[in-house]
Amino acid sequence: MVVARRGPAAVGYALAHVHPGPDDTWATGDRIGEVESLALLPGERGRGVGTLLLDCAETILENYGARDVVIGVLAGNDSAAGSTSGGA
Repeated sequence: MVVARRGPAAVGYALAHVHPGPDDTWATGDRIGEVESLALLPGERGRGVGTLLLDCAETILENYGARDVVIGVLAGNDSAAGSTSGGA
């Protein structure tokens, strides 16, 4: 878990884990990182905090041997789907 803070207050987080690969659907390595959850306070959206959280989570997952990272977006969460399609 990675937590973003503004001063003493938590303003967002990313939760991820590593699981064994390879995936049976996609071409992946032996370890796969998965971002399970990303959340921000509404006032923090559009300020780059989510991108920083994803970058930090990806670095940590890579340090644990995951060279491939997946993230799922719930149907109807159009703003998140748009921000992940560009390779965030």
